[in-house]
Formats: sequence, C-alpha cells, structure tokens
Amino acid sequence: MDEYDSRPDPRLEVSLCEDDEKYDLRVGEGHFEYIGLVLIFNQTEFESNPDNPDDVCESRSEEPGKEIQELMEELGFKVFYYKDLKRTQITNTIGKFAAMRRRDKKKFASLMVFFLSHGNIVNIESDFHEILKTRDYDLLISDTWKNFEHTDSWNNKPKIFVFQTCRGKDLVEGVKVEQRRSSHAKIDFNIDNLNDFETDGVCNTEGLFAQSGSGIMEATEESASFVSNDREPNRQPINIQRRRIYNPLNELSFNTNTSDIRSLPIPFTEPKFSDLLIFHPTYQGATSFTEISHIPFISTMLQNIRNDIFTKDLLSIFQKIQQEIAYNYHASDRAQRDAAVFESSDLEGSRQMPSIQSTLTGKVCYTNPRSEQLGRVMSSCRLPNDYNMTTGKGKAIIFANKYNGMCNYPPMPYVTCDVNGLKRSFDFIKCDVNEYWDLSYTELRDCLEECKFLMETPGSF
Repeated sequence: MDEYDSRPDPRLEVSLCEDDEKYDLRVGEGHFEYIGLVLIFNQTEFESNPDNPDDVCESRSEEPGKEIQELMEELGFKVFYYKDLKRTQITNTIGKFAAMRRRDKKKFASLMVFFLSHGNIVNIESDFHEILKTRDYDLLISDTWKNFEHTDSWNNKPKIFVFQTCRGKDLVEGVKVEQRRSSHAKIDFNIDNLNDFETDGVCNTEGLFAQSGSGIMEATEESASFVSNDREPNRQPINIQRRRIYNPLNELSFNTNTSDIRSLPIPFTEPKFSDLLIFHPTYQGATSFTEISHIPFISTMLQNIRNDIFTKDLLSIFQKIQQEIAYNYHASDRAQRDAAVFESSDLEGSRQMPSIQSTLTGKVCYTNPRSEQLGRVMSSCRLPNDYNMTTGKGKAIIFANKYNGMCNYPPMPYVTCDVNGLKRSFDFIKCDVNEYWDLSYTELRDCLEECKFLMETPGSF
C-alpha cells in the first residue's frame, strides 16, 4: 500500500502510556458517564470584608470564567458554574460534591475545580496561609481541596484544582541573560501600556501598585512581621524560602514505635492527600498578572487544553503552560519590549512563574468519548490494495447543526468538538474537507446539488 495507508488517527486512540501507568478515565457502557466534573467559582464582585471593612477589592471581568465553562462543556465535561458566591456558599457547594452519594461513584471519572478571584497571603498565629477572596469573607485555599482528602466517591480519581489568584505581593524580577531560550513557545504577552496593566491582587486603594491588600509580609529566622503599604522603590523580592508557609499536605505523621510491631496486624492504608494536582499562576508569595482584555495564564491554559487535552497527559500540558508563561510573558512597555529594563518601576520587566503541586499516582490521559467509537471503526477499515490513491484519499463533506432552528430540541454545543475530531481524522488520511454549519433545508439542498459530481464517481459515498 502507499505511504498514506489508511490508519486510525493516533490522536483518537491516545496511547500515551501503559494502562497500569494511568488513571482509568474511560467513558461508555460499563465505565464512567462523564470524563470529569468541572466546578467553576468565578468571583467578580466583592463586598466589604466584615473582618476588615477597609479591605475593598476591585471588580473583575466575568469573561475568563465563561470561556472556561464554554470550553469544558465542548470537551464533554459536566460543568457547574457559580458566580460571586459568599464563603459559606462556596464551602457548602464543595462539601456537597465531595460527599457525593456512593451510587454516583461511576458518574464522573475525574474532578476539576477552577477558582478565579483576588488572593493574598496572611499571617495567622505565626503561620502564613494563602487565601482567596469570596464575596464577603476570605477563604483559606487549603480549605478548597481538603474536603476531597479521601472520600469514597473520589478515591483513586484525579482531582485537579486551578487557581487564578495572587499568592502575595512579591514581583518576580527577571534575570538578565545574554540570549533568550529559543526552544520555547511563540506566544508573547507584552504589555503595550503599563497604565493598562495590573496584577490580580486583592485591592487597589492607592493606585497601580496597591494590588495585594493588607501589605507585604517579611519574615526572619527570629520573628515574622507584617509591613503595611510598602512603597519602597526598586525593592528586591523577599526570599520566599525564609517564610514559614502553612501547607496541609505536610501534615503527615508516622508512628516510629516499633517495639511490638511483630505482634500487631498491619492494615493496608493509602495516603491521605493522594491524586491531587494543584496549579497556581505564580509561586508562593508572588503576584499574578492580568491585562484589561484577558488573563494570560487563563488564555494560555485554555489554548493548550483545547489543542492537547486528548493527545497528552494533563501534567505535561500544565508543564507546557508553565514554560510559555515563564519565558514568553513579561511586563514592559512597547518602546522597551526587547530590553531588560527594571529601573523605571517595580513592575517593569517582571516575570510570572506558574507553580504545580502534584500528588498524582498516575498519568491523567483523557480520551475524547465521542471519538473512541470512531477510532475503533477506523482501526478495522483498510482500503483495498488495488486502489491508486497516491495523490490523496478524496473529499469529505461535513454537515453539522449546532442550533436546531424552530425545533424544540436544545442546542448541541458538543458538535464543534465532534467536527474537529472528524476533520483531524480526515486530514490524517489526506482527505480534502469541506464543512457546512447550520444550513436550512433550502441551503442544504442547493449544496448537495453542487456536489452532484461526486455521485458520478463509484465509491464516493
């Protein structure tokens, strides 16, 4: 057969790793109903914090959260979208899904939770805790995922938490190098005007740089203090490693008393906080940048998920996002976009370094549930050897309807994902593809009339 032999698109089969190396995320008869449950908490409006009435936060755009919702629904996830909830409402909602009924255990293969809000790091009883802003009170970030520490419905399933919040007020000053790495991504989020640029910090009460609420925390080996409203120009980022930052994942204790170990039964146990993947836009203590029109971290994440969710494991996708943000995004005005200038302001030339925290015990490899059956059909199909198709396989025509006009059926947002999968498959076997969307009866009839010439060729359909 020729070099363009008909084969199933490997992007449909997603053979990224051995079965014993990845989570079971299969969807269909005898498996899960959905590839995952997605919860989106989008905080756009903020009331005065009852614990700190002077802590008033700026409003945020709702658009990034809606973009996440649209993409995840298109990919086949079950999505619940929540806007501007109070702290009690958020904790109750998370608790409800964490304690999901046992009969729903086979409903969702995984969990993804997105939080979009302002954030900070605060000093509580000599420990530094990361918080995010709800509509009223602050919420400890650790309280968002601790509910899923070892519940029956979510045991041995990947649980992914993505936060778009600041984690403090430090600015990540870029390191001057002779030559930029050339192997990284092509996207460049340079800021045209510093006046249109902001961090995703907690508050803005005194101008552009008052973005992280109560202030900057400093810690020494002897004591920890909280310094409010620091405006020292050209200050150096505080050494985060000197801080004592509270992390519940470190709350592991071991019984070292082995005197009677031989006489005791040894029960099988599992780690308390396993199967977690936590993704932050920046490292602990640092700011997360946003632009007026979009959030670079969210935009980059959505682009990579859309392109690679069914072809790469999720941790690899997150690492690629890290790479793109770290090397292709910095704060500078247009006139100095190619120069390493840090003298004019603290913000100028600053970088952002996303952070990943993982206790995954396998690879998270999603498979398009609507492409699995197509892949099995394609794998059983082989073109006869006597067909001469060295120059191409033919033409594919796709008619798709997302909206059903006057019918009573609801819109079908998943159709876009299905069509994209078909287009990739036909492209793989060298077919020319024409697609037509939401045609009326008359338009469809006219289009088929134009394609009549295909009927004259045996085997076209």
